[in-house]
Amino acid sequence: MEVKCTKCGGKREKLDYANTAERFQSGTWSVPAVYAAIEGMELIKRIGPENIDSRIMDHAMEYAESRGLRIIAPHDSKERGEISSFLVNDLYGVEVKLRNMVIITSLRDVGLRIAPRFYNTEEEIETAINQIWSFRGQKVSIGGPGKFGCIH
Repeated sequence: MEVKCTKCGGKREKLDYANTAERFQSGTWSVPAVYAAIEGMELIKRIGPENIDSRIMDHAMEYAESRGLRIIAPHDSKERGEISSFLVNDLYGVEVKLRNMVIITSLRDVGLRIAPRFYNTEEEIETAINQIWSFRGQKVSIGGPGKFGCIH
C-alpha cells in the first residue's frame, strides 16, 4: 500500500503490514483501562484534588510520631513531598518482612520509605506503621541461615 505523506513534502512511503495478527499490535486500545481511568477520575473529583495525598500523609506523620518512630522528612507539609522514610537498622530484613505481609515499602538510603496515597485508609497506614514499630528491638529473620538483624 502506498501513502502520500502530506507532512513531509509529498514523498511517498510504503506501509508493509504483517500477514499475522501482529498487524493489529499498534492499534487496539484497552477498553477496560479506559473504564478504569474514567472511574479513577470520578473518584478524584469526588474527593477533591486539593484533598489528595496531604490528608493521608499528615495522618501518617502524626501517627508515626505518636508511636515514636524516627522520621526522615520535614514535619511541615508545605516543605515535604508525599513520601516519608523511617530510620530502622535492618532495612532489608524489615522491608522483606513487610512485603511478605503485603505492606509495600521501599529502601531509601538509611530509611524505609512509605508513600501513602489517597486511596489508602487511615487504618491501612496505622497497620503499616504498627508493623514497622513491632520489629523494634526484635531479631528480624529474612530466611536462610545467619540472616538476622536488629531494630533499635
